[in-house]
Amino acid sequence: MIYFVVFFLSIICMYFSERSSKALRVLLSVAAILLPAALAGLRDNSVGTDLRVYVDPIWNFSLNLHSFDYEGRYEDDIEVSYLALNYFLSRFFTNEHWLYFVIAIIDCSVVFFAFKNLKMSKTLWVGWTAFLFLYFPVSFNNVRQFLAMSILLYASTFVIRRQWIFFLLGVLLAYSFHHSALIGLIILPIIFLSQNSTGKVNFKKPLVFLLITGFCIMGGTKFLEWALNINDKYEVYLNNDKYISGFPIFSINSLIYIVLTSILLFWKTIKFTKVYIYFLFVCIGFCLETYLSSTITFYLGRLGYYFSFFLVFLVSFLWDSFSVEEINYKTIYILKVLIILNLVLDFYFVFIRYEQHQVSPYTSHLLTNFIGL
Repeated sequence: MIYFVVFFLSIICMYFSERSSKALRVLLSVAAILLPAALAGLRDNSVGTDLRVYVDPIWNFSLNLHSFDYEGRYEDDIEVSYLALNYFLSRFFTNEHWLYFVIAIIDCSVVFFAFKNLKMSKTLWVGWTAFLFLYFPVSFNNVRQFLAMSILLYASTFVIRRQWIFFLLGVLLAYSFHHSALIGLIILPIIFLSQNSTGKVNFKKPLVFLLITGFCIMGGTKFLEWALNINDKYEVYLNNDKYISGFPIFSINSLIYIVLTSILLFWKTIKFTKVYIYFLFVCIGFCLETYLSSTITFYLGRLGYYFSFFLVFLVSFLWDSFSVEEINYKTIYILKVLIILNLVLDFYFVFIRYEQHQVSPYTSHLLTNFIGL
């Protein structure tokens, strides 16, 4: 129940932030970010598997360090930026909940500014809804990878604006939090192939590239292991075909069905004038490819996380396209209801009922003590 309350309050703040004066807009935007971040910060370490696996152990180890020296303990298994974040925060705080809180603020803020970079203010609340219900709970478990996912999402906005250096720096930063983020480099050829010499969207070349890449990835796990610098800890993901992705696959697929149906219905009215629109479709196609290949290895399914994240952009874009006058009002209303209903129901079934990523039930001794229960 607490998830729904916090998420809806955050969404309401985000909705009104773009319809208020400048001062109030900043205040509401900050509130929209802090609400889910506080939920993450106050949670017990039983909410999210990886908190007990490496988040708390690394934090406790960092508290006892007198200098940045993880040699012999974590330097081979954990990326440098994540260790640096732990070391820095441990100089000021002793409670691990501050680490949970700061990481959540980073995740939410980076996603927020990604929308701002694309100038999607009018429909930001829709993308924010998709982010909270489909993706944010994953950050309670896959802590390092979700930091990398958020950074890569933001970095992709620089590709769309053809600021290549900033994109590459973003990929490097994401890589320094989780090595799998290197897969984000595949965005560059997709963008280059998506636009022909006249500036129009090219549909054929990226699709061919996508198919070739998919076959190469599905058949080249050893190359993937080398390219993404996968250590022994992930060997089980690559070699055990009994593992399946814990990510909300049903959620992603059902939302994609609604999105694709909307595109087919309103193909003539939706204007594909920007390359990034097609780029989003290609990324979702790549995401589905990696989910299919997750039947071969679990790790390939994990790579799909990065590309499925672009759904938050796509949903916002389509929501804005629904305002086109040529589209029947009743049809628009039905599609909008389906999208929101899909997000809410999938959150319930994936994270609450089936307890993916162990984010449910939500428990917090700090919150319980504070309210005196």
